[in-house]
Amino acid sequence: MKLFNAVAIVTGSATGSGAACALQLARKGCRVVVNYTKSEQEARETVEACRTAGVEALLVQGDVANDADCRRMAQAALDKWGRIDVLINNAGITKFVAATDLEGLTTADWQHLYAVNVIGAYQMIRACVPAMQKQGEGAIVNISSISGVLGIVRTYATRVGEGPFPTEMLDEEEDMANLIRQRGNEYGSVTKRPRRCGWFDAVATRYAAELNGFDSIALTKLDVLDALEEIKVCVGYEVDGKRIDTFPAVSHDLRMIKPVYETLAGWQSDTVGVTEFAELPEKAKDYVRFLSDQVGVEIGLISTGPERDQTIILRDSVMESWFSDSAAVATAES
Repeated sequence: MKLFNAVAIVTGSATGSGAACALQLARKGCRVVVNYTKSEQEARETVEACRTAGVEALLVQGDVANDADCRRMAQAALDKWGRIDVLINNAGITKFVAATDLEGLTTADWQHLYAVNVIGAYQMIRACVPAMQKQGEGAIVNISSISGVLGIVRTYATRVGEGPFPTEMLDEEEDMANLIRQRGNEYGSVTKRPRRCGWFDAVATRYAAELNGFDSIALTKLDVLDALEEIKVCVGYEVDGKRIDTFPAVSHDLRMIKPVYETLAGWQSDTVGVTEFAELPEKAKDYVRFLSDQVGVEIGLISTGPERDQTIILRDSVMESWFSDSAAVATAES
């Protein structure tokens, strides 16, 4: 990838991994647009570091979760350098656009640039980056041999330790959190520390699906919700009184989010051990379909209990084809 004299817009580039990404590009000779929302001083330091590396850098205030700001950032680059070669976010998504005017930049170009500062988010949970792009690193696998990507999510959300958690069940919902915690056994496997519980966040899950390229989703712990009369799903965020339907570009905004919920009726009947989708209560089916529609990816597997055989594989799904392929290989090898 030739970057000398190329022009790149780097999202979230004021702090954290965004700044590191901007500097890495600068050292390869790429002219960089550094954006910021609140941390202007840190952004200026990043710009100066880029210039110290011997390349031009441009400072622009803007949030990549805002279309108008995105276009203003793009226009600033076009006004100064006449083109845009690379759009890259600090979570590793790169798009080559070779745009010479804003007509070449559609909203679709920006949709994969709504990024969170990954290092900032993961500081809170002591984990590596569980992203598809990292799977070939340090693993004894040729990444080209990976034929599909599976996302695994609960029917609700949990978190361990500190950090922003927009859909967390707090205050008047604490009893609900305790109920889910008990039914789902949401305690640390070693420390036995209670996990924080919240409603399903479709916005965050959709972002994860786009970032990693999910082909199918395994939805776990459907049976945990059997006792609920109503179930909330976060379908959007509100920041500073404005509705957004994309994941924030900077992790700081996660602390300011007010979740926008859609409430679905619970099924209030036992689903433990069900192995066929047709046998689920209609409202449970509605819930599964709703999550799939919100995330934009099929749900190919549903777990209805802690045992391996308490599983539903949905017919005609990508997931079913994976199991069929594995069975065929096993048969051939035997």
